Amino acid sequence: MRRRVLLFSLCVSVFPWLWGCQGSGPRPSLGGGGCHGNGFPEFLAGTWRPDESRWVFTFEPDGRISKVVHHGGMEFEVAEGGLVEQWRDGIEAVYGLGPCEAQYDPKTRELSVKIVVEHFIIEFPNGTMEGNFHDYLTGPVSEDGMTWNANWRSSVDIIGHSASDPNVVASRRLTFTKVSNSSKTD
Repeated sequence: MRRRVLLFSLCVSVFPWLWGCQGSGPRPSLGGGGCHGNGFPEFLAGTWRPDESRWVFTFEPDGRISKVVHHGGMEFEVAEGGLVEQWRDGIEAVYGLGPCEAQYDPKTRELSVKIVVEHFIIEFPNGTMEGNFHDYLTGPVSEDGMTWNANWRSSVDIIGHSASDPNVVASRRLTFTKVSNSSKTD
């Protein structure tokens, strides 16, 4: 139990500082502006979700991502920098967020999102599984600003994975719909 508390403390205090998922202040972008008053349009602020995946994003008017429901089902308040989940049968999972970034290009109407779970560890009664997730979603936003057609690329690196390529990679097209104009409601 003490190890779990120390690991969670590390996730909450160190990961946000190292990887930029703090609740305020500038963050790295996906390469050349787009966030924090540098071109992120007001019409993107709010909550977005697809019908065919668990993903949910809440964008703030300044371009920050404040909430994420990861495709794996984990629900993050990004400013907190991590999450501890209690599952059934004594299983516990700890997730530490890395960069959570959004960028919008008004010329192409392309929205790009990067979500990194820098480290996760799941403690089962008979062992642990650990690794990281890297998710990238990029694609155009509709002219009316109500849908986003994103190409989603996901990479999962599981430590100790025995396959010749340790990265499990998935790629899929998702259509997100804006379900809320305010970051206060989901």
